Amino acid sequence: MSVQPGFRRAFAAHGDIVAYIEQADALLSAGETVPLAGLDTAVGALCERILALAPQEAKSFAPQLEELTARLDDLQKKMQTALQGCKAHMNEVTLRQKAVNAYRPPSEEGLTWKASISPASSSRSPSRSR
Repeated sequence: MSVQPGFRRAFAAHGDIVAYIEQADALLSAGETVPLAGLDTAVGALCERILALAPQEAKSFAPQLEELTARLDDLQKKMQTALQGCKAHMNEVTLRQKAVNAYRPPSEEGLTWKASISPASSSRSPSRSR
């Protein structure tokens, strides 16, 4: 059986997607943002190329698709773990900011002078505006 050009194109597209996933994994491991724009288009194009193959050629591509699925699933799990780490960090920062705000001295902007008049004395005292 000779390898048809369609099979070579599908195989090349598969290799490009695997390389992209490896780069995305490296970026994620380094704590960098992983750009996913275009990945869905590339996977869709690969599927279209496989569907255009002769049935026997398409069936022979099953192991590569299983490998690709496993790699995508692994990347998804790693991204979910990274997201949970980001959420935990953001919650920690939020709690720290609340603590800082709670112990911050009142600012001049928050004070106004009101006249307090009582039968015993007449004075002005600072109070917080609300």
